[in-house]
Amino acid sequence: MIKTRVLLKRDAPVLLLEDEYLVLLDLKVALEDMGFTDISCSASVSDALKRCAMRLPEFALLDVNLGSEKSFPVAHALYDKGVPFVFVTAYGRAGLEGQYDDIEVLTKPVDAFDIGSVIAMAQG
Repeated sequence: MIKTRVLLKRDAPVLLLEDEYLVLLDLKVALEDMGFTDISCSASVSDALKRCAMRLPEFALLDVNLGSEKSFPVAHALYDKGVPFVFVTAYGRAGLEGQYDDIEVLTKPVDAFDIGSVIAMAQG
């Protein structure tokens, strides 16, 4: 999936799925500092799926563990639509439970350089 070549304009819709407010804020600020202006923030699977149904993002950052749920339904929806995304998790690749071997994983804490690198990889 991350090998898909996309050109992300700075006004491209980006989905940020994270349930920890301070982490969400840090990631949002990092994206804004990179020039992204259309960032949709969600803290739950149901909200993220609703947002995707209303307007499909061109890129997404997904936390894996969202309280009592996992972000895999959102990942499945994005994967099926060909939307590039990365997982952001404190558990590294082990948190993916053997799924999505072709998706990039950023291990928390994540900084702007890490995000910029995966976006550059997504763009080819």
